[in-house]
Amino acid sequence: MERLGRLVNLSEGELRSADINELLSEVTLLHQEEIQAAGVRLEFDLQKPLPSLRCRPQLLSAVFSSLLANAIQAVNGDGRIRISSRLRDGELEVTIQDNGRGMSAEQADNVFDPSLRVSGNRVSSGNWSLFNARQIVYQHGGEIQIETAEGKGAAFHVTFPVDPG
Repeated sequence: MERLGRLVNLSEGELRSADINELLSEVTLLHQEEIQAAGVRLEFDLQKPLPSLRCRPQLLSAVFSSLLANAIQAVNGDGRIRISSRLRDGELEVTIQDNGRGMSAEQADNVFDPSLRVSGNRVSSGNWSLFNARQIVYQHGGEIQIETAEGKGAAFHVTFPVDPG
């Protein structure tokens, strides 16, 4: 319940040091039922130890939860999702990669842009979770990028600067 509370209470996002690997592990536990229901194989490649990151852990958990939920929805059949973390060139990098349907170059160019779609008499929103994820990553001084191709899956790379002090 404590893990779920941290994810839900985003308005209480206090700035503190956090272990990225711990956040990733907690998020995957929250999605465990979805992962099992989809028959997804989860693979981890978490570099240890990593320096702590000064951040708002609740908000970063929301980012990772959104990326993992998208990956779960994208895979089918022999679904595999790989979650990795590492320190590279003074930055913490988290990658959430799936072997799902992937996206066209045009879709990838617009994946972080919020949109409204009209279908019949219904209006629906699209990409809001990824738009919000990007905003949170930017608030933390980070970057988020997608690497994808149709039929080849997608990989979201999230990087954060590490405080040298």
